[in-house]
Amino acid sequence: GQEVTFGQSATFTVEIAEGYSAKELSVKANGMEIEPAEGIYTIPAVTENVQITVSGVVDMTAPKTQIAVDANAWKEFLHTITFGLFFNKTQNVTITAEDAGSGVKDVAYFVSDKALTLEEVKAMDDWSTYTGKFGIVPDAQVVIYAKASDHAGNVRYISSDGIVLDSVIPSVVGIEDGGTYEGEVTVKVSDTSIESITVNGKITSPYS
Repeated sequence: GQEVTFGQSATFTVEIAEGYSAKELSVKANGMEIEPAEGIYTIPAVTENVQITVSGVVDMTAPKTQIAVDANAWKEFLHTITFGLFFNKTQNVTITAEDAGSGVKDVAYFVSDKALTLEEVKAMDDWSTYTGKFGIVPDAQVVIYAKASDHAGNVRYISSDGIVLDSVIPSVVGIEDGGTYEGEVTVKVSDTSIESITVNGKITSPYS
């Protein structure tokens, strides 16, 4: 509360806290609307206690949300998914959310075996409540979707990129480990998710 000498004017400003936005902002002194001049509100000739009320300040911002797997992190909804992230063992998934306004109400997740559109994700009703990190295990390909809500009803949807978990060791036919060969040698490498093949120290594409 600001103390003012009897009969003098009182001035003040209104600052909106992080996470909130002004929507039809209204400032009243003892029930009477007052307008600011260059952001400064003035109550002239104060002769009694004045009660200031501010309305029209609302939380319109959804929680900041992140999905993390190993050293990879995503904070947005990816509209284009590529299954280019490979692991050969179980990976832990961590989802974090923070909201500077009304606070995080709940966080949920969904593990899909295919890419989904934002409309499909918004229409889902079989979300799992996130209570702590969880594991995704081989052999699978997945996309992780997360939904975070705050107490004002704002919701944010995000996704990971496509993740491939493959515990199968690639099969190599035509040569033996440690062998030395002269002339042209045909080698067949089989696996559903080969990222690269190294021949004589040089990396080559498995699809060339």
